[in-house]
Amino acid sequence: MQKVLWDRRIVLRLLDLVKVPAPKRLEISRDGGPDLPPDLRLALEQKLGLKVPAKGEWKMPQQVELSEDGNTLTVDGQTLKKPFVEKPVDGEDHNVHIYFKNGGGRR
Repeated sequence: MQKVLWDRRIVLRLLDLVKVPAPKRLEISRDGGPDLPPDLRLALEQKLGLKVPAKGEWKMPQQVELSEDGNTLTVDGQTLKKPFVEKPVDGEDHNVHIYFKNGGGRR
């Protein structure tokens, strides 16, 4: 089950499932989705009711844009204004980036 915690996408879906409040987020996955063993995916679905698509079946964003002024990110019609945080999908990867309104950011 620890593998479930390594992928932020799955953790956030678990939080949504049990109704834990979380900040607004947009997800941009370009790696085909989490790579969980089939038995673990099945256990999540049977025990928690959480369906995790197999790698390659994960929903990929169709349109990702940054506004002309650089302050608004749009993913498939949903928007998020700066400041925002970009986190890698791997929970063990701590290369987090913060982007500030009107330019600038930090790692």
